[in-house]
Formats: sequence, C-alpha cells, structure tokens
Amino acid sequence: MAEDVRGQIAQRASHFSAFSIACDESTDVSDSAQLLVFLRGVNEDFEVCQELAGLETLKGTTKGVDIFMAVERVMDKNDLKWETLSGIMTDGAPAMVGNLAHFPSLREVGLMEEDTPKYLDILNNLEVEFDHRFEDFRGNTTAFELFAQPFSVNVDAVSEELQMELLELQSDSDLHSRFRELSLQDFYRSIPAHRYGKIRKHAQVMLSLFGSTYVCEQAFSLMNLNKSKLRNALSDTHLHDILTLSVSQLEPDIERLLKTKNRLHVSH
Repeated sequence: MAEDVRGQIAQRASHFSAFSIACDESTDVSDSAQLLVFLRGVNEDFEVCQELAGLETLKGTTKGVDIFMAVERVMDKNDLKWETLSGIMTDGAPAMVGNLAHFPSLREVGLMEEDTPKYLDILNNLEVEFDHRFEDFRGNTTAFELFAQPFSVNVDAVSEELQMELLELQSDSDLHSRFRELSLQDFYRSIPAHRYGKIRKHAQVMLSLFGSTYVCEQAFSLMNLNKSKLRNALSDTHLHDILTLSVSQLEPDIERLLKTKNRLHVSH
C-alpha cells in the first residue's frame, strides 16, 4: 500500500510547476540518523500536494554533503527537477544560549545587578538569532506582498518582468471584485494564464513554500512511537512504509492492488 501511495506522489510530482522541500534529521532508538524529506508542490491548476517524499538513513557521518546526497536521492526517486525547486525549509538553528527558552521565563527571573551582563548577552544572542531567522522573510517582503495583496502592492517595487502584467491586473475591476470574493488559491486559479502567466507562476511558487518544519517534527514523533525499544529491529524500508501511510493525505488504490494480487495467483 505504501508503494502505491508513493507511486501516486511521484505521478502528481511530475505535474508540478513549482515545489519546495522541508527536511530535518533526527536519531531513532537504534541510534540511526534518519533524514525526513517532505515535498510541497503546486500544479498549473493550483492544486497543492504536500507529502512525505522520502526517509533516508544517514550512514556514518551527517555532514552537509551527506544530507545533500540523501536529498538528491529522494529527488531522483520522485523524478523531481532542481530547476523547479522554489525553496528549502530546514531546522538548522544553533541551540538557544542559556536556559531561557521562552519569553515568559524572563518574568520569573529576579533582576540582580551582578547578573545583568549575563542576561544582556543572552538577549543580544537572541536578537541575533531572530535577525538570522527572519532575514529571508525581510528579503522577500515584496514577493509575499505581491502574492497576498496584488491590487495594492507598489508596482515599482516588484521585478520588472512582472510590472506590465501587474499594471494590467490592477486596472481590471472585474478581477479586483473576484479577488475580494475568492480565496487566494481560487483567485489565482481563475485569472487567465495567457494574460497573467508570470503572475500565476509567482503565485504557484508562493503556494509551494513550506512555512516551517512542523510536518517533519510530527513525523519524527510517529517514528519514535513505531520504532520503540520493543521494536528497534524495524527495518528502514518498513519504517518508511509505516510513515508514508501514517502521514499521507492520499489513499492507497485498494481496488487496483487487489486486481494486481489476483493476477499473480495462478488458478488451480
């Protein structure tokens, strides 16, 4: 059944006009480093598909080159092209300095003059961390604004290749009314491809992006439930099958599987 679902994922991936991946690495109960790679893609009809693309066991080291090679294997298995890749979401932030993991904790700490330099260092590191975390967002503010508010974004702020289409879009009162009535996904699906091909492509890229690696964290929780101390001999292939079926939004084609099974049985 898992193989059938993976076949459906690969079939859908072949029609993506844009896609992104989210990947994260964790160690299972048998001390094996496991890399999860999730896929989120959009086709020309603005249908979004978000699925587990692969589970790769990292043998030996877990350096950048090892992770890249593992991701490349997943890309090859799903026949995904690098030129269609719109973004990569990872959770590679360094550990938080000190033990203050949450802002509310600051309220529990009594202000002692001798500890002030220590807290200043923690807050300065926190500020640097947040600057790093949101650097990509600041750099892509106009791109996000164009997607979310195409009728109010400043035309001069967007890339030149989009300006002519955007000017025409903003002058179309019918499309403006449609924008107020429909969801973003339905709105961009409805605009004519022959007139707004570049704006549609931009919207497909935006819709294909992951917001976080939360899907990976959910899958790792399922992995730890299934590959426990009592089931630590579970093979990587079997674990991949379990996770595929557990997190997939697709249903195995049971009827097709039964027909295939019946054909394999020889009549007596």
